[in-house]
Amino acid sequence: MLINPPAPSAIKDVLDVSSPPLGLAYLAAVAREEGFDVGIVDCISEGIGHEELSSILRREQPDLVGITATTPSVIDGYMVARMAKEIGSTVVMGGVHPSALPVDTLLECPAIDIVVIGEGENTLREILGRHDAGRDMEDVRGMEDVRGIAYRENGRIVVNEPRPLIKDLDS
Repeated sequence: MLINPPAPSAIKDVLDVSSPPLGLAYLAAVAREEGFDVGIVDCISEGIGHEELSSILRREQPDLVGITATTPSVIDGYMVARMAKEIGSTVVMGGVHPSALPVDTLLECPAIDIVVIGEGENTLREILGRHDAGRDMEDVRGMEDVRGIAYRENGRIVVNEPRPLIKDLDS
C-alpha cells in the first residue's frame, strides 16, 4: 500500500483541488510490473483523516506500506508509519524530506524500517524483490547492496551508496 498521508494542504483548502500523486503512481506501476497487488491511498485528495486511514490499514493488513513525505507533511507521515508498524507492516518512507534528511527521518521515527533516497522506482523494485523472497524485512541486515536507502542495523543508521538517476525517464 502506497500512502500520501493526511496533511494540511493550502491548495486543497483554498481551491478545493489537488494534483494526483504521480510519484506514488510510478511506484505502483513498478510494483504491478513485479507482480504485486498494490493500492494507493491519497489521503489529501480523498479527504481521509488519520482515524479513517487507521481503519483502512487494519482492514487491508498490507505487508509493506510506502509513505511519501514532504517537509510540511513529514509529521503526518510519521503518524502513518506508527499506524502501519502497529499492524506489523514493513514501513518504507520516501519523498523530498526523507531524501534530504534520511538519518534525521530514521532518528525521528523508529517505526520506519527503510528510507528511500532519491528516485524510488528501481529501489522499490529491489526492496520488493527481497520482500517477496521471504526475507524478514523487520531485520534489514543484508541490505548493504541496495543503493539509495538508509536503514538501521545493530543500533546504528546505515546510509548506502546513492542510486544513479534513471536515464530513460520513459521507461
